[in-house]
Amino acid sequence: MIPEQEEIKSQLVGGHIPVQAINRCVNPRLDSKYSFNLYQFLSHKHKYLTNIFQDPSDQKIYIGLREPDGAWYGAILKEVFEKGSKVKICSYPKSWTQSWNDITFSWWEGYFNLGTAIMDEVPAAVKAVPFEKVKK
Repeated sequence: MIPEQEEIKSQLVGGHIPVQAINRCVNPRLDSKYSFNLYQFLSHKHKYLTNIFQDPSDQKIYIGLREPDGAWYGAILKEVFEKGSKVKICSYPKSWTQSWNDITFSWWEGYFNLGTAIMDEVPAAVKAVPFEKVKK
C-alpha cells in the first residue's frame, strides 16, 4: 500500500472522504487491477458516495452515503462495477437500512490491495461493523 493510501484509509470509517483522494489511489490508468467503471462512477457524478455498506440478509454490498437521519443514498456496488456512471442511484429509508453493516474501512482496504478481485472475495475479504458501533 502506498503512503497516500495509508493516509486515506485512516479517514474512511464512518466518514465522508472526498472521492478525489480515493481516485488518486485507484486510477485504473496507473494500475490495471482497479475498475474503470468504479473510477468513472466516483469521478463524474457521485463524488461523495464512498461509504460501503452490506445488507446482512442477502449479503449485497452497496456504495453510497448514509444521511444523518439514517436514510441511505447510493447504488448496488456490483452494478457500479458493471455499469459505471450509468448505474441507477436509489434512496433507501432507515427502516430498510438500519441493519446494514458499515464495511467501508475493510472494503476499501481490500480494494486498495486486491483491486477488482475483491468482488470475488466478498464477504471473506471484509469485516462488518454494525452501524451503531461506527464512531463518527
